Amino acid sequence: MSDKQCFFKPSLLADGKPYTYSMHKTGKISGGTFPMGSVSYDTLYIDVPRSKFARRVHLAALVIKLISVFVVPVLVYDLLGLSEEPKLFLALVTGGILLGFLLVYGMYGFFGVKPIFKYARRFPDVEKYLKNGYSQGPHAFVTNTPFGLLYHLMKWLV
Repeated sequence: MSDKQCFFKPSLLADGKPYTYSMHKTGKISGGTFPMGSVSYDTLYIDVPRSKFARRVHLAALVIKLISVFVVPVLVYDLLGLSEEPKLFLALVTGGILLGFLLVYGMYGFFGVKPIFKYARRFPDVEKYLKNGYSQGPHAFVTNTPFGLLYHLMKWLV
């Protein structure tokens, strides 16, 4: 076991798999514009200490989010036979997202574990690199293009 405290629940030791926070810093852009140019960048991975308990809570939160976003709206839509109402399906998906949000943050509050999405940026090493010009994400292409939106949405789910 490690002597470090869990960042997401400070009363516990960091005896679990750490959360890996990926960052990048864009360097020189050379050779022309996209897609002909090339971008040099520096990638950095920071391990945020986490306990086994916090990891289980984060995994349970992921499962709740996935179920509330993908499974519940489809089941309700199919069970009620609403195939002629696409606007209602969008409302069910939105309701599923809100329900998942409330369940997950209620669970975080009940167990006293900080959520990854909101608090990993506050880890001291991460803050230090953010102040030095690093950005969240493993690669400039992924985080500075339309793929960036998808990347950040997936990070919210994890």
